Amino acid sequence: MKRIKLILTIVFILTLCLTVSGPVYASEEKEMVYADKKTQNELYSMLNSSTFDLYAALQADNLMIVKESITRVYTISLLKYAQSGSFEVEPMTSGVDKNSVYIAKVVTSDGAYAGNISFYVNNNTAYNLLFSPSPVLSDYYAGVENPRYIASCSYADHAQRIQGMVNRSSFVPVENVKYIVIDNVTQGFLVEDEKTFNIIPAGYMSTERFNTVDVNLTSSDLSDLASEYLENYNKQMKEREEWASKHPNEEWSFTGAYLSPIISGVSAVDNINNIYEYLNIPMNDLPKEDTSPYIISAIFAVLCFAVFLTTIFVIKKVKSRKRK
Repeated sequence: MKRIKLILTIVFILTLCLTVSGPVYASEEKEMVYADKKTQNELYSMLNSSTFDLYAALQADNLMIVKESITRVYTISLLKYAQSGSFEVEPMTSGVDKNSVYIAKVVTSDGAYAGNISFYVNNNTAYNLLFSPSPVLSDYYAGVENPRYIASCSYADHAQRIQGMVNRSSFVPVENVKYIVIDNVTQGFLVEDEKTFNIIPAGYMSTERFNTVDVNLTSSDLSDLASEYLENYNKQMKEREEWASKHPNEEWSFTGAYLSPIISGVSAVDNINNIYEYLNIPMNDLPKEDTSPYIISAIFAVLCFAVFLTTIFVIKKVKSRKRK
């Protein structure tokens, strides 16, 4: 009897744990180029708080962040790629605490593209990393000859352009796109699925004409970049060793770069602010709750508990009869 009682007790406790652990979801939310809706809402609230270090400047210029454009930033290391041959896309982080980096589109009060802002969050507070103004904020570039303005970071603004560049009959699905930064060489859109691998820089807008427009990096191009990066890196490390042998107890100061930035123009870029509607992204992008496992677990727990109580009652009844 003691053995039966122990088994039923364990079954009851395990079932109860499964029940209170919460409902089971029918499907996981698919990751897309933009942050999910819940994350966007949380980040947008932080960006519109006085604790955000760029909040006052944005308010002074009547600038607004497009909530639906808030995008998770990813990165790859060309050095790791060259050394291992493995292409690893990882979330970009900032600071000692390795906080995730995001980027968002900024517009004027009348909806014109005003630039991009990259930021990270620490302890529920957003911190600016870089604000890249557009031509409508020309005062930011006062005295700069032939300034380059980086194009919008929002995939929706490039969807039409990217569609043509990768020869698609429709927009590349948001699930197959990531915003990526590569070792200060370029930043833009990684388009990857079972058929396609392309890195398309967001590009620059400028009055001057570039030799290359609409750069499209293939896997072969990326491999060549990685090889060149590794070659330059090894050269710099050798120079560092030689310098250190002649300058003991002095700190090496590296001011160069392993590769020159890729300067890409853009043939056309849109200004889409109703992003979810334009790209046909469901507004209710959270997975639906499947309550059937929850209900079954609850019923099973009640039945086990009933059996458990009945067993105890029977045991006590038997014991009482034996005493008589």
